[in-house]
Amino acid sequence: MLATVIVAVLIELSLVLVIATMFPSIDVAKLFTVLSIALLIGLGTGGALLVAGRRRRIGKPQAVVEPVDKMNWRMPPLAFLARPTWSRGRLIGMYALRGYLLIAVVRSR
Repeated sequence: MLATVIVAVLIELSLVLVIATMFPSIDVAKLFTVLSIALLIGLGTGGALLVAGRRRRIGKPQAVVEPVDKMNWRMPPLAFLARPTWSRGRLIGMYALRGYLLIAVVRSR
């Protein structure tokens, strides 16, 4: 959770920098305030969804892994691994990062 907050703050600061560079006449203090409020709402919503998801999983039985199995586990070769399925949140995040990079590249030219 701490890593999520750190990354979110870094993204917010990067957005402030990009927007202030693209639109020099914008009030940076107001922009920072608006983005901070949006960040807090987003983190609060994400935290609430995380807690709700954990509450749903509490009643479900979990697989028991013996300590000796944990010690002897090895990563299978990449060729044997299935492609991971992305959650909706990860997909939205990846598209947001792609859009951010696209704007940064177009702006730098």
